[in-house]
Amino acid sequence: MSNGTQTFGNYLKQFGLTIDIVDNDTFNNFMEIIEEYVKNYLKIDKVSLKNKTIIDEKAGLREINKQGDGYSYSILRDGEVTGQTAYAFLNRKSLWVIDRNKKDLKDPESRHVDLWNGVDDLPQSFEHKSANVKTSIIVPIIRSKEAVGVVEFGTMQYIEPTTIAKKELERIADTISRVQYLHRSFTAQNNNTQSAIKGLRNYLKNMTWPELTKPQIFVAFPADADKDVVGRIKTVLNSFSNMVNVIFWDEINESGKVDQQIIRDIAKSQFGVCYFSEPAPEGSEYRYVDNTNVIFEAGMFQSLTNSPGERPIGWVPIREKDSPPPPFDYGSERILIVERLDESLNKQAFESDLTDRIKKLLETIEP
Repeated sequence: MSNGTQTFGNYLKQFGLTIDIVDNDTFNNFMEIIEEYVKNYLKIDKVSLKNKTIIDEKAGLREINKQGDGYSYSILRDGEVTGQTAYAFLNRKSLWVIDRNKKDLKDPESRHVDLWNGVDDLPQSFEHKSANVKTSIIVPIIRSKEAVGVVEFGTMQYIEPTTIAKKELERIADTISRVQYLHRSFTAQNNNTQSAIKGLRNYLKNMTWPELTKPQIFVAFPADADKDVVGRIKTVLNSFSNMVNVIFWDEINESGKVDQQIIRDIAKSQFGVCYFSEPAPEGSEYRYVDNTNVIFEAGMFQSLTNSPGERPIGWVPIREKDSPPPPFDYGSERILIVERLDESLNKQAFESDLTDRIKKLLETIEP
């Protein structure tokens, strides 16, 4: 159906003005539509898009295709333009190149002339890689009065220009300029977004963030520790159950290796309580010794406490007074010594001291 003087180029221009997002598929589909149009109505066999680039710190042109960037070449070599696309780009002039005798433009005896602007100093070198090209039309792509590329139309037929054909090709080049700008903007934004997503994932993976649920306290003690002391530890910590999730090592009942589960639960805990002491063997200098498993677990808490990249963490070391020197330097951690009356546990004093220590730990949590 005829549209009179309204050409497809007018619709292309309207299309370019109404869109704002151009991804790879959209841009490729857009170029395919242009190729289909010029093939049917201008007998054009090939459409080639070349963008401005930098080669060895000098201006050049780079072919753009569906796979991405193609070959590149310099605009000037030894002060001379390297070809007709380079000339059109450098001088911002459209060219309609044919041979005077309608020969193939690659014929060694071909003499190229420009039928668009009548360029007198037209370079005779021709960059088109396909054979049997008798008409080459090169239109610079202008954006903000600056040439940013060229679009080249090639055909195996000899075609002379018409006013409507030249205007149509200018509309096409102008629309390509806008759509390609949107495509580049989308690509840059998408690359920035993907980079930001990658950074976000790395932050999630490599950093430790404040718990959104109740913080967890892991409680370690020897299997044969003083039952009165362990009972009072559980009583005190259970009184904070509305504020924290308490994990007692001896109440882990999941299937699998207990030692691996303990390591996992310590790593997930924000706070810890470690009761080191267990009865010493007969003949020992001290009444109590430190349990090696609890020493290892306390070492994990101490390491987390002093790691600047980890979440805030604290722990309470508990030991009997009649014990060897501490197994390692607790730094700023103050040892809670079990208070005893003769040999019996001073339950009231111990519960009061431990309650105060737990309260101080919880005060470190941001409200």
